[in-house]
Amino acid sequence: MLPTSLRVVVVVAMLSVVAAPGGRGAAEPDHDAGLEPHWLSDIVSRSDQAGAEAFEMRVVVAADEEFVRARGPGWASEARAVVMGAADLMGQVDLALTVTRVTRWESPPGRLPDLVGDAVSQVGLPPDALLVALTSQSSNGSPTYDGWASASRPVIVIKVTDPYRPTLPSLVAHEIGHMLGLDEHGSDHRGDDDGCLMVGTGYRNGERWCPEDEEAVARALASLP
Repeated sequence: MLPTSLRVVVVVAMLSVVAAPGGRGAAEPDHDAGLEPHWLSDIVSRSDQAGAEAFEMRVVVAADEEFVRARGPGWASEARAVVMGAADLMGQVDLALTVTRVTRWESPPGRLPDLVGDAVSQVGLPPDALLVALTSQSSNGSPTYDGWASASRPVIVIKVTDPYRPTLPSLVAHEIGHMLGLDEHGSDHRGDDDGCLMVGTGYRNGERWCPEDEEAVARALASLP
């Protein structure tokens, strides 16, 4: 039998992967604060367009069958608009979004973290772009508005039951923030969190980047060739 101290460590480690309230559980390792993703130079490059943002992130958008059915013939434009709705927020950190391709995928019922592998297996992992997989599966249940950023590859899954929801850009920007190496601020975060995108509720009502997040993104982008 393990000594008491070791048993405590094991129990704590196991509890750290239990799903959080509201469906934002961790099926993959959490992001480390301040860690620059190893894929950043693959999906982001310096922009050569004069007068535009200094950096460009390329995005492949995949919409599931429920999204396509609900949106009808204009589904591809709607799917593109979900991502591009976050363009102004990303412009605050000097990053332009460019959708290079819109495609389809079949999302099975399941939690958002569990859908990352399904999206990659069907669409493929783009070698030079972020993959944003949209799912409107009503069978996925609550929550109806959520997102998940993979900690191991450049993939985001977004639950979109209402593509016209005015706070959807906050959700997309929040998850892209994770792709840039940002972590959510804890309850002990200092300073004014009102409207900050990377606080725990930032995916619902964020409208700006906290100063330390702006600085972290600037450092990460400045390191790109």
